[in-house]
Amino acid sequence: MSPLFVLGVILSLGFCGLCLDIGLIDLQQRQMQTAADAAAIAGEMQFERGISASGSDAGLAAAAQHGFTDGVSNTSVTYISDPGGASASYNAATIGDYAGHYDAVQILITRQVPTIFMGVLGITSVQVEATATASPPPCVYYLGLKNLQTPTVLLSNADGAPVSYAGCPAYIGGDLTVPSGGWWQDWQTYLTGSPGGSSLLGVIKRGTTFNAPVRTDPLAYLAQPTAGGCAATNYSHGSLASQTTITLNPGTYCGTYSAGVVTPGMTLLNVNVTFNPGLYVITGGINWQQTNTTGNGVTFFFTKVGGTTKYGTVVMTTLSQINLSAASGTTFGVANSNGALAGILFFCDRNWVNTNAQDFQYNSSTGWVNGVWYMPSTGIAVHNGWADCNWNSTVTPASPIPSNACGLIADNLWDSAFQLSMLGFNFTGIPGGAPTRQNSVLVQ
Repeated sequence: MSPLFVLGVILSLGFCGLCLDIGLIDLQQRQMQTAADAAAIAGEMQFERGISASGSDAGLAAAAQHGFTDGVSNTSVTYISDPGGASASYNAATIGDYAGHYDAVQILITRQVPTIFMGVLGITSVQVEATATASPPPCVYYLGLKNLQTPTVLLSNADGAPVSYAGCPAYIGGDLTVPSGGWWQDWQTYLTGSPGGSSLLGVIKRGTTFNAPVRTDPLAYLAQPTAGGCAATNYSHGSLASQTTITLNPGTYCGTYSAGVVTPGMTLLNVNVTFNPGLYVITGGINWQQTNTTGNGVTFFFTKVGGTTKYGTVVMTTLSQINLSAASGTTFGVANSNGALAGILFFCDRNWVNTNAQDFQYNSSTGWVNGVWYMPSTGIAVHNGWADCNWNSTVTPASPIPSNACGLIADNLWDSAFQLSMLGFNFTGIPGGAPTRQNSVLVQ
């Protein structure tokens, strides 16, 4: 047998062996990428459900289901960043386009893969790795499409608590102003403006992304309610001089317009009011002062006075306690048997014509809320108060809309000495997750 032939056979076998090793390594890498993708998505979904302590656990379990268990078979499954988890909370992502982002769930899987034929070259194993990043959608949107106002946060509370806090990313169509003394404490803020357009002199927590892509209204698909026949016109009850207690039923509360003045569809002064479940359509706005509200399973839709272009203002002020919960339902934004829209607490007409840039006024009011505040064509002005996203554990609205499925979609913000802590992130019971999602969860 020719020596050349023998050498050729040996080289051919070596080449085949090398190809086999490379093929096995490539297969492992593909399987590992699938596991990393699944782990990142699982961790993000736990964050979206508000289960802050188990995001990493969910991801590790997902990786294990795909054959990659941390600490087994020379495998390492590591969360680089996990805003909802216990192992790497508050760390920023470090890999790829999302490096520096605090809202990203980023995972790294590595494994030492043993070789078969490459050992003759002294290579007994090869380290293979895969990374994946998932990013939750914002639950806070300041669209900046109508009034061209810069969202502004002024003063911190006396106890040092954050003025604006959201347990989710925030999107701002434009710039942001946080003067010295102001606090902006969102997980990650996406600004379409450039760094030179914003003034961030206050306390800015976690990450800020400038020149972000423009996003549209994430709830533009929702159908607006319509006004029915007036159940009451210029409804008014109470006096600041003495407190009364009443119960109100769903229906259309009509305001009026005369001689340049809008009279609200509902005025409540020093009232303890219980709102029965259902849809409240209010034309011409509201004026609630020193009013303590209670209502589960409600949606408030604010629209114009019939036959005019006058919308009035929405005012909740002067030591009011706002304890309201949106309706439940199997699908977000769909009317239930009471006509209220599942998951939507406040809904301002998309065609709103403003009295000023912030016609939604929340002043010196406190309480807990459950549901999305949706006012895409008018801004919100908040002063001297606070609102929790139903962190009151004694309140449990009917599933599947969970107890803190909150969000805020507004045109702009004016925030002064206010703890805007209502913006939670728990959409466990909503098919498909957060209703504000516009992009895939898995981003790289």
